[in-house]
Amino acid sequence: MFVLIGSGPGIGSTTAALFAAKKFDKIVLISRNAERLGQERKTVIERAKQAGRDVQVKTLAVDIADSKALQDALSEVRKFGDVEVLLFNAARVQPSPMLETSSDTIMADFKVSLASLTTALADRKR
Repeated sequence: MFVLIGSGPGIGSTTAALFAAKKFDKIVLISRNAERLGQERKTVIERAKQAGRDVQVKTLAVDIADSKALQDALSEVRKFGDVEVLLFNAARVQPSPMLETSSDTIMADFKVSLASLTTALADRKR
């Protein structure tokens, strides 16, 4: 199974679609935006069908900065199958001028980019 944490337009959903078209029968897309996840799910399925493949795509709308919510989502992922590839593509993309960024903003960035990655990697050992 291919799992994408931080699904979104561009690199994330394009990579998931490529993995679905080439090899993986199960794909999991994780992102905060439930509406966009629905569209990305359709895109992955369409790309796989174009390649003559049927895939199952599970979507999970999760704020990965919430470590408990991410842990719960990863428990759901394990019920879907064994993770073979985990692509961590999450990031907060906002301008943050040096010495003008609040500590709250820095902590939010830290939670998304590093703390959630640590949670996901720790989960892989289960």
